[in-house]
Amino acid sequence: MAVKYGYARWRRRQQQMAGTILSLAVAILTVSCICIAPTSVHAQCVATDCKPGEYFDTGFCLGCPQGSWCTGGNNLKTQCVAGTASQVLNASSIAVCTGCAAGRYSTGGAASCTDCPTGFACSGGLLGSACSASQYSVQGVGVCSTCPAGFSCSPASMPVACTNGSYAALGAGVCTPCAAGFTCASGTAQVACTTGTYNSMPAQTVCLTCQAGYYCSTTQETPCAAGRFSAAGATACTNCTAGSYSAGYAASCSACPTGTYSSDSAQSCNNCPAGFSCAVPTTNPVQCTAGRISGGGVVAACSLCPSVLSLSGLLEC
Repeated sequence: MAVKYGYARWRRRQQQMAGTILSLAVAILTVSCICIAPTSVHAQCVATDCKPGEYFDTGFCLGCPQGSWCTGGNNLKTQCVAGTASQVLNASSIAVCTGCAAGRYSTGGAASCTDCPTGFACSGGLLGSACSASQYSVQGVGVCSTCPAGFSCSPASMPVACTNGSYAALGAGVCTPCAAGFTCASGTAQVACTTGTYNSMPAQTVCLTCQAGYYCSTTQETPCAAGRFSAAGATACTNCTAGSYSAGYAASCSACPTGTYSSDSAQSCNNCPAGFSCAVPTTNPVQCTAGRISGGGVVAACSLCPSVLSLSGLLEC
């Protein structure tokens, strides 16, 4: 009897549980409208089942996520297009998808826009192409800018100033060492050395003044030859005049002493020949007159014969 009573009780509980499960299933299908697919078998699951701000996916109405908008029914979610973004949950209208600000971009379905990366351009909320080698861009700006004069550039970094002795024109993007004969003090252009100055090496910031005793082109300094001279800053050497001389590398010519002489461009002074006097170094030797003699050497004047007359220019009386 007890066994029979227990079985009947167990049977009632099983029936109650089955009724509960059936009721839940009906509620799911008829009230919450969550079903496997919106087919004619479930007439209650039609396009109007999911609410605006929800979308239908594998039998469930799900809340619309950020980066999308959902019209409800049995429709799938619609992503915000590239160049727009939305942080709104359960959105039901495309109006929530707002355009990215300048210097930012997004891909489709984005919850937020992202800064345009360094080295790229961005336009209309879209990621564009990389900057060229002579351009650069800063993160979040989205514009490729021309490399300024005096700087080197790479797309993915800020401009770097040219080092001393190098230069870059506007848009060059690469710093170049100054050539010999030029300076690059400004970094934006190379400037030729002025007359009387030079530098013989590349990558210089100043030109040197040509030394006295030298002459200079813009690229080199050359010593004056013997018989010539120059002042500082000269572009050519000058011949020594008669009565003076130089041995080379001279800032000026030296005067010949009295009793000697020289012609133009002389490397040294000449001794006066025998039978002549050299009172004026700038003129040629003068022959001794009758009654006078000269033995040669440093002779400023011919000497008188002591007792007898000499013939003109004789070495002895």
